[in-house]
Parts: sequence; structure tokens; C-alpha cells
Amino acid sequence: MNNPTIETREKIRSSRKQCFLSQDYRKRIFTPERAKKISEALSGRPKSPAHIALLPQNQKGYIRRPEVIAKIAAMQVGRKHSPETISLMREIHKGNQHGIGNKSRAGQIQSLEERAKKSATLKGRPKSEEHKAKLKLAALRRWEKFRKQSNEQLLKVNAVYEEDATESSDAGL
Repeated sequence: MNNPTIETREKIRSSRKQCFLSQDYRKRIFTPERAKKISEALSGRPKSPAHIALLPQNQKGYIRRPEVIAKIAAMQVGRKHSPETISLMREIHKGNQHGIGNKSRAGQIQSLEERAKKSATLKGRPKSEEHKAKLKLAALRRWEKFRKQSNEQLLKVNAVYEEDATESSDAGL
């Protein structure tokens, strides 16, 4: 059969499909010994650069353009959940054992006396100059990161508003 007709191809396809759907056939073909043999043959085999590039961990994913990200961010500014959504979220998170500040978690909430006692024991503990310098450096880095993020967000939002203003003024002409 060099070039089977469309009808013949359909018959072959359906018979192969029936064959693969049969549990008896699958048990004979897909055995643990066969899987082990294939695994041993493939383990340690180098992958081609094209294969490595196609692996999921090497895919970039969908990247949005900066102006699209800015528009989405601007749309979300000032957005509030409806009362129905808030009540739904409250119901979903009831009994959440992993949430920070969850009052239903045993031992999570401490009395004021316990908190004061722990604070007092840690308060008087002396810190070395090196430790103080590291704490200061960490705080400065944290503040700088926060400032940078805040400035970037402001710039994005301002750019979107300016863009909309220029589009509306252009449309008015």
C-alpha cells in the first residue's frame, strides 16, 4: 500500500484506535519492564540545544508590553470589591489554618501579658556593632526598594493618564 485512499486510511486509523483502547492490548504493550528499558536507554542521553530551548523551564511565557501593563494597573487603582464578593471571600477563608493573623488557629493569638513579657526579654539583649550595622543596611535596602517601586508605579500611572489626555485632545481636534 503505497498511497492508500482516504477510506482505507480511516479504516486503519479506527482499527488502531480500537487496538489502543483495548485494556488487554495496553497490558501487553505497556509493561513495567518496557518502561524500565526505555528509561535506562534515555537516562544520561544528552539533549540537543533545540530540545533544551523547548523545555518548560526555559520558556519565557507571555510577556505584555509596558503600555498594556500600565493600562491594566491604572484600571485597578481605586477598584473595590462589591459587598457580595467580600462576603464570598469571607466564607471561603473561614477556617483557614494557614492565614497570618487567623484567630481560629490555636496559639496564634497571644495575650497582651505574654507579648509584653517576650518583648521585655528581647528588648534588653545587647547587639554587637556589626549586628547593628547589618540591621541598618537591611532597613536601608528595604526602604530604597520600596521607594523605587512606589516611584515606578507613580510614573506608570502618570504615563497612562498623560496618554489618555493626549488621545482625548487629539480626538477633539
